[in-house]
Amino acid sequence: MIRSLVLLALVAVATANDPWKEDISYFFDPINGFRFLPRTIELAEKKDYINVENIDTTSGFANLTLWVKRGEWCYLVGLLYDENKQIAGIQINHPVEYLNSYYNMTAQGFKLWTHLDVTYAYTRFYWVSEDSETRVKSYNPSKVLQSDYLSVANLDGGFDKIATDSRNLDSVWTKQACIILMGQHYYYQMTPSLTCDKPFYQWFPLTDEKTNQLIGLGFMYLGKSECKTELPSKAAVEMIVPTGPKCLYDLVGKYGASTLHFYFVDRPRLISC
Repeated sequence: MIRSLVLLALVAVATANDPWKEDISYFFDPINGFRFLPRTIELAEKKDYINVENIDTTSGFANLTLWVKRGEWCYLVGLLYDENKQIAGIQINHPVEYLNSYYNMTAQGFKLWTHLDVTYAYTRFYWVSEDSETRVKSYNPSKVLQSDYLSVANLDGGFDKIATDSRNLDSVWTKQACIILMGQHYYYQMTPSLTCDKPFYQWFPLTDEKTNQLIGLGFMYLGKSECKTELPSKAAVEMIVPTGPKCLYDLVGKYGASTLHFYFVDRPRLISC
């Protein structure tokens, strides 16, 4: 549902045009709000994250280490750390047994990973260079986003780039609604004439139009999971994606939708429009 937290919305007034300071979090739930993620391996260990096997062999990223929260059966948000022992990306995990997806998960760009006899469908995005040497040489400890773009897993098994400066977003991204506490939404080639015979592109950039910054990245697929995702209603999707096709709204109404919102700013509660 839309995070209609009235008090927070009143606080989230228009801010100055100064660039946001960077941090990394995701929206956890309406009660606890945003969960900030440990930016270093040292902090991850203190926050009770454990290192598990990284079976992904994506070129340039195969030597990242994967960490998950101890005791969280779903392992929904896995953290990827690079040679600098700094957070470099996210692995989203869903136990296959507890998924109810309208489209086949692999058709939506997911891969499979088995850990402790549980099979997960997972997908990833990164904010560092594909080149290990570049990651080490260009590392800036004051920043989270170490590159001028995000690398996001696409529907074809490869990766697409999303610019971190909203002025450089490719024309394939169509401007949708701006929502307080979320930001300005962009969806991939989203038009009323789009058909629903194949999966929708699962990622959507979130920007601040005042600072031209990519302040977040959203993720959505049709269907529901027992993991702790957001579950927007049909009405919410119609409001956030006003130029979508009717078939999208109907599918959300019938099968549901699961979303996650990740933020790259230090005060996501102050995001306004």
